[in-house]
Amino acid sequence: MSINNQKPNRIEKTKKDDPLDILEKAVGRTVLVRLRNGLDYVGILEMVNKDMDIVLRDCVELDKYTSQPVRRYGRLVVRGNNVEFVDVDYKG
Repeated sequence: MSINNQKPNRIEKTKKDDPLDILEKAVGRTVLVRLRNGLDYVGILEMVNKDMDIVLRDCVELDKYTSQPVRRYGRLVVRGNNVEFVDVDYKG
């Protein structure tokens, strides 16, 4: 407790800190998605839902070691619990 029996200040989570909100703002942009198994995909973020399932279009799978394209997909659906991270500022 702080002086005068007031509760200590807590950092309030704002809407801008919400990962889902950040992903929703990135729809239409090129993103990099790394899966928990280490695979990387680059594509245009087409959709994301509340479970953070992701749909990429014009998607490319990148080689783990060289980051060179390995496979191309027209559209790829990734289940949210398989995602390690999403780079919404990907420049490639």
